[in-house]
Amino acid sequence: MKAQIWSTDFIASVIVFFLIFTTLMISWNYLNQKNAERMTMEEMETAALLVSDTLLRIPGFPENWNESTVQSLGLAMKENVLNESKVKMFFSLDYEKIKELLGLKESEFYLKITELNGSIIMLNGTYLEKGVYPENKSIIVPVERYVLLNSTIAKFSLVLYR
Repeated sequence: MKAQIWSTDFIASVIVFFLIFTTLMISWNYLNQKNAERMTMEEMETAALLVSDTLLRIPGFPENWNESTVQSLGLAMKENVLNESKVKMFFSLDYEKIKELLGLKESEFYLKITELNGSIIMLNGTYLEKGVYPENKSIIVPVERYVLLNSTIAKFSLVLYR
């Protein structure tokens, strides 16, 4: 009789132990996943701000770059004032080359320059839009800034995603 009670107590305690252990493991994995997502989001936010700052604040390198000589992208004549010829060259560059020059290894991007009413600006027959807008992506980081293009206020919209 005592052995049966002991084995029942033992089995009950093992079941309770495994329930608690399983709950702790599931919680631990959930917290680790959320922490990794938060860190990825912070990295992408930093990258999005760096990319937009780079494009909108500096002229690039060399200062008078073109499609074949560009080493570092920049669209600005001065801060938030865009150089029309550099904007045209930028939007004519290959998507993968732009990603490489901007240092976007793991992220994809979508960039457009629009009028204040939201319509995409066309410059010499080219719409100022590059990339594919993200649909159903887990991490999306948008950045919007106002710039001057041809003495007109425009909206610069960049979206990084994974």
